Order: sequence, then C-alpha cells, then structure tokens
Amino acid sequence: MTGKERMAAAMSAHRSGVKPDRTPVMCQFSAGYMYKNAGIPPTEFWLSTGGFVSALVKLCDEYEFDGILISTAGRSEPPLETNKAEYDGGVEITYNDGRKYFYPPDEYPRPLHYDYTQKGVSRTVDEISADDIRNITNITIPKYYPDMLRMVIDERGDTHSIHGEVGTAFEQLLRFFGTFEDGFTAIMDDEPKCHKILERLNQNVIMQAEWQCEFPIDAMKLSSPFAGSGFISRSMYERLVLPYERAVVNFVHKKAGVPCYIHTCGSIGDRIDLILETGVDGIECLDPPPLGDVKFEEAVELLKNRAFIKGNLDSVNELTLPANEIIAIAKRRIEMAQPLNGAYILSSACSVSPVTPPASLYALKQASIEAKTELR
Repeated sequence: MTGKERMAAAMSAHRSGVKPDRTPVMCQFSAGYMYKNAGIPPTEFWLSTGGFVSALVKLCDEYEFDGILISTAGRSEPPLETNKAEYDGGVEITYNDGRKYFYPPDEYPRPLHYDYTQKGVSRTVDEISADDIRNITNITIPKYYPDMLRMVIDERGDTHSIHGEVGTAFEQLLRFFGTFEDGFTAIMDDEPKCHKILERLNQNVIMQAEWQCEFPIDAMKLSSPFAGSGFISRSMYERLVLPYERAVVNFVHKKAGVPCYIHTCGSIGDRIDLILETGVDGIECLDPPPLGDVKFEEAVELLKNRAFIKGNLDSVNELTLPANEIIAIAKRRIEMAQPLNGAYILSSACSVSPVTPPASLYALKQASIEAKTELR
C-alpha cells in the first residue's frame, strides 16, 4: 500500500473491516520542530508558502510518514530583507516594509516592530455582539490562502494522505474577548449571547472548511484544543462545543465525503462519548498521563467499531526517550490497539516538540514494521 492507501484504510477500518497492510505513521510537527530541523532559512520558512511546504514535504519524506497535515493557510509574498544580525542563537531580520523579527532557533518569531509583551485589549461580553464578527466569504478569503494546500497536493497528493484543518468556534470564542480568562468570564456572564457569537464564528469555520473541501483532501482535522476537562465540564462541552463541531463535521461529510477527526489536548477521558456524538470519524491526541488522563485500553474498548484513533504517544515524556525505548513503547501501543481491527494511526498525541530528537521519529516506522511481523 502507498501511504495514502494505508491511511485511508485505517481511517475507515471501523466501518469497512478492511485493514491497512501495517499501522500507518503520521505525526503533526510543531512549527518550531520544523524550523529547527528542515534547514529552511527563516524568512522563507516563516513568511513564504513555498518554504513551509518544502519543510512539510522534506520532513514527511525524511521520517517516511504516511500523511501530511496542512495546518496553516498560504502566505502572501514575503518582504525583502534589509538587515540581518545573529545573536542568542537566533537571527534578527529587518524588512523593507518596516517589520522586524527575532527568529529563535526552534520557536515562533518574536516581532520587534511593536511591543509584543503589551497585553492586548480585553473586552467584556457587554461590549461585544455577534454583529462585530466579520463574515468570511469566498470573496474575502485572500487568493493566496489555498496555495499551501494546492502545493502539497501537487507534490505528494498521489502517494500520501493530505489533511486539511480548521480551528473550531469555541477556541475562537475564547480569543475573541482578548484573553482566555476574558472568554471564560464572558461565558459565565452571558452564555446566551456567547451562543449567538458562536453561531456566527461557526459560519466562518464552515467557510474555511469549504474552500479546503474544493481540493482532493483525504481528511479534515478539527482543532479543538481547549475543550478538555482541564478547561470545561462535560455539560459545558455539550452546550458550547458539541453542536457547533457537529455542524462542521456534517458539512465536511456532505461537501467532500472525507473523514473528520477532532484534536483535543489534555484530559478527555470523561467525554470521549460526547466527542463521538459530533459524528466524527476519529479522535486525535488521547494524551496519556501525566499530560492527560486517557487509559489507552479503555479508549480502545470504547471506540472499537465506532471510530479510528490517532495518537496517544506522549510527545514530551515518551518521544524524548532513546530510540530503542520508543520502538518498544510504540509496538506496545500497536498491540493494545489490536481490538480496533486496523483503525489506529501511530502518532504523537499532540505536536512533535522542538526538543524531540530526530531518532525518535525514525523509530516510529520501524516500530510499525516490527509490529506487523510480530503480531501476525
């Protein structure tokens, strides 16, 4: 099987009963990891579409992953560099449009053209209405947004599983008021008004999904990082998250007919059943302790014949171990996933950390190959 075929089989095995030839491997890279390890110059990587695409493809090939996640839209043409200075292990670059950034060796750029440490404007729920949200339309989406997805599909769409991504309305609601604290306060102060805002935000989420569905993507990821029990209760999840994510999943299923999976970080052991109620095809992260609270065997039992699993490898406490230990851990996960009958994708729970040694990621395909032989 190609990576594309292997991933397709894993994402539908719970319905079709057709297993992949071995457990597919696909991790999401943090941007810091990509920048640190892809060898792309800072302006090209952070500010251009082509540089980011080159990094995605290069690292996917390097570790022989079966799929690529496109987690960001295309970029406009980068400005011209006018000055460059290296210090503190990074580089400071000034551009002809007045922008200036310091690029650390393994982290997001730090803008120097404004005071990035200054707290943003906080707004209360009384100061905002749903009408303050600008509707996204096909006309208002920048022409370069689809370029990232188009280029990756052109490069690897025939051989690899290419996944789109949308951020969810709940995450956007929390940011809408200035800080996460402001967002949670707004929910407590006026939840009915927050639902009106969520409805408008979700229309924009669906519009972002729509243009991606115009391409031959193989799956859609819904990024919902703050919907775990570390932030909200089950009942809040049912009210503030579930109906809006269900609407996005339903849209993608009807528009593109591809699988959807939801990515929620941290502790979700008490709401896996609710996540399934969105109609989703798979669940990503399933962070084990100490990052989360998911007991893998229990999750497998709950999800078998109902959804695929992607993840459960702790990117902080497991993927930083020596390669031989990672192989043993990954093989154990594959063995534990056997009741899923092929509906498992070996992956880091969350994004691969910048401190992860490359040897750790080489070990994942090796674990998949060894497990295929040993579990026959």
